[in-house]
Amino acid sequence: MSTDSTRSFRKALFSAPGLLWIGLFLVLPTLLFLPIAFASANPYGLPALPITLDTFKEVVGFMFFGWTPANIMIVIRSILQGLITTIASLIVAFPVAYFISQSRSYLKPLLLVLIIIPSWTNQVVRAYAWMELLGPNTMLSQLAAAIGWIRPDMSLYPSGVAVLIGLVYSYLPYMVIPIYAAMEGMEWSLCEAAQDLYASPIAVFSRVILPQTMGGIIVGTILVLVPSFSNYIIPELMGGNKSLMLGNLIANQFSSTPDWPYGAALSVVLIGISFILLLILKLLTRLTGSQEGAML
Repeated sequence: MSTDSTRSFRKALFSAPGLLWIGLFLVLPTLLFLPIAFASANPYGLPALPITLDTFKEVVGFMFFGWTPANIMIVIRSILQGLITTIASLIVAFPVAYFISQSRSYLKPLLLVLIIIPSWTNQVVRAYAWMELLGPNTMLSQLAAAIGWIRPDMSLYPSGVAVLIGLVYSYLPYMVIPIYAAMEGMEWSLCEAAQDLYASPIAVFSRVILPQTMGGIIVGTILVLVPSFSNYIIPELMGGNKSLMLGNLIANQFSSTPDWPYGAALSVVLIGISFILLLILKLLTRLTGSQEGAML
């Protein structure tokens, strides 16, 4: 067997578990949803004949004309919540990744483990922990009331702020690790050279550090934006009725207000939007010429 064939076989072998996982838990459910999305809904909300495009027309709404104002607000809220979560995660993750990259070698594995450990706990358990921390008469709610953020008779939970905190806490490791990996491959001597040439700290950051870490930033953005945009658990538990997101709207079509074809069509559209976001971010990563972009 030639060297190229051996390499191809090894790549296929190592890729097989990931491809199997994607096939079983993404491709197969999507294929099962597709027939339901084209079905009609019977009086009980279950799929029935005849096959129709009315559900997709309602979802797409021909420039939103077919959507109710409440559903439009849910879509807008989901997009904004995903973007704000991504930006907030980046603001927190960048200095954390920098601190880890500048730490002593024997401390780096420990710090990375501390970042990753919360992800080992079920997201529902973490959401309930934050519900206790943000509830009435807690220190965080009292602090928010003291600075005038909320009224004294209110609490941070349930609210959109609680959802944001829960999402940032859940997805922060996925922003920290790619940025840290990018910083580990940086040429720090360029920063020293820029300082020797009397470059300001802002210039060093914007012209030396940021370009070299852009690949990690975009990879982290992919890993945070897509799941936070479609998250279901955290808005359901921490947001209340006024903080519903697209994932909650889809879940409601299979539970409280059953309309399976509508829910299936929403799911297909959500997956399509997620893939579009991935393609855009992948293109941006490739344009930066980063090694991370080549791996996507």
